[in-house]
Amino acid sequence: MLSDEDIDRSADEGEEEARKLEAALLAAAGASLLALRGLDARSVNMGAVGLLAKANSIVTLAGGPIGKAVSRGVAGALLLHAITEAERIAGPAAAARRAEEGIDVAAVAAAALADVRAIQRNMAESCKDAYYRAVAQARRDVATMGHDRAMARAVADMAREGLAAYAYRRRRKGGGTTTVRVPVDVGVRRAIVSSGLQAMMAEELEAAARYGRDLVEVNVTVNARPSHAAWQGQVYSISGNNPRYPKFSDACRVGDPVNGIGG
Repeated sequence: MLSDEDIDRSADEGEEEARKLEAALLAAAGASLLALRGLDARSVNMGAVGLLAKANSIVTLAGGPIGKAVSRGVAGALLLHAITEAERIAGPAAAARRAEEGIDVAAVAAAALADVRAIQRNMAESCKDAYYRAVAQARRDVATMGHDRAMARAVADMAREGLAAYAYRRRRKGGGTTTVRVPVDVGVRRAIVSSGLQAMMAEELEAAARYGRDLVEVNVTVNARPSHAAWQGQVYSISGNNPRYPKFSDACRVGDPVNGIGG
């Protein structure tokens, strides 16, 4: 199994491309805000329509570079993992054969790409939402600092806040819920790493079957969630036919995107 650092590194290029997309979208939103000569509803809404069209165009143009970056990162990490596992289980000759076989890039990157594409679409909507929040702020400030200064401040604050990859509701300990906005770089990295881990796990199980191994040991992650810590650091039977060890897929909740292995 690759180290946590190797796995995390697979998302570097994709995250960098997502940052570039975020910067382009924020620049478009800033330009739309600074172009407003009035903050009446008609002017603001017309600006929002134009901005959303521009944002969708920017997202479409960024799709190619982001897609290539994600594919390279996931496929590269998976191939390294496959070669490492082949050598660990069956020796250098098996590792050489696995390297020669290569990786089906489209297949292994499909899940990560789907998640990242969803984030890209969310970013366009987040850009529009950021525009409206900035307008609301400017309306509060315009009476005390004038139109130009109010707009400049709103644009600067919008840039500092950034866009969201996605948002979700989280329960508070004292009751009620709060909205959590996930930053673009964090959301993209999570999507790539999670998909990469799932692909690596599938490759590891395939390698075990190929070389006649039934037992697998799950490594330990520092500061793991309680639901994950429960099954880490133990040996499992892939087939479930070994009475000494629990069945891997059942014990490690394979397929559960939240509490299962690779989730």
